[in-house]
Amino acid sequence: MRADARIRLWRVICAVTFAVALVAGGAAQNVQAKLITFNFEGDVTYVGDKLLGTFNVGDKLSGSYTFDSATPDIVTDPVFGDYYALKALNFTVGTYTGTLGAGTRVIEVVNNYTDIISTTDWYRVLNNPFSGPNVGGLPPSDFLLYLQDTTAAVFSSDALPITPPDLSLFDEKVFDVRFGPCDNSTAGECNLMGTITSLTLGISPDTILEFFDDSVDNGDLSGSGPGKSANNRLNALRNMVEEAGALIEGGFIAEACRQLMDAYKKTDGKPRPPDFVEGDAAPDLATMIQDLRAGLGCQQ
Repeated sequence: MRADARIRLWRVICAVTFAVALVAGGAAQNVQAKLITFNFEGDVTYVGDKLLGTFNVGDKLSGSYTFDSATPDIVTDPVFGDYYALKALNFTVGTYTGTLGAGTRVIEVVNNYTDIISTTDWYRVLNNPFSGPNVGGLPPSDFLLYLQDTTAAVFSSDALPITPPDLSLFDEKVFDVRFGPCDNSTAGECNLMGTITSLTLGISPDTILEFFDDSVDNGDLSGSGPGKSANNRLNALRNMVEEAGALIEGGFIAEACRQLMDAYKKTDGKPRPPDFVEGDAAPDLATMIQDLRAGLGCQQ
């Protein structure tokens, strides 16, 4: 990606974040969904006996999750924020890939939880069960990403963060991938655990649309084709990305993947099918669409 395109993308991400912040702060009267993606990486530090062979200590975790930042908190207690906001999840450990399952899809934000020992902040992403292949005859159970700050200094409220929490501020940064069921005596044999090493802002449909519009306004992206067909193709491609976002919001990930592949084929620079757009920003747009597909766990 060229330097000017990176700057433009950074401005887009900032603009999306600011718009979501206005919604979260009550500045918008009509709350609209804003899909935000966080990418994560980690190192495997423990593998239960029943999972050895498929997983090994030292394996790398990578993945992303997408959530709707306009999702309301279902808990009235100001200490606990429970947001059933997850719209997509994809993670890979070694050759194993898991995706979002149909069960619990929650992001939990806890601010100043006090017990008899300490006051704590934490951030938790949970999908139970996630979707993926069985391992050693055991079906997928939980995917958990958990950050804990025992100084209770990270969060000032239980609001859903719209930018990735700073890992350096947490003293516990872990993930736990569970298979089962396992009874209490063998529970540790069914777990894959490790340390989260990176949590960053990823590509979402909203960032692509903002980049698209910004590039058109700057003259770096235009429709391809004779006469009125150029503008029609430009609008059609934008509508495809917008529709993919609606599909993700509705939980139709496979359909969104197909839609994004159709959009990519109209930006990839190959003669067939013909591209719908041209200009300096077209290759960057194609890359962003592919990055979003990768984050969703789409098959090539």
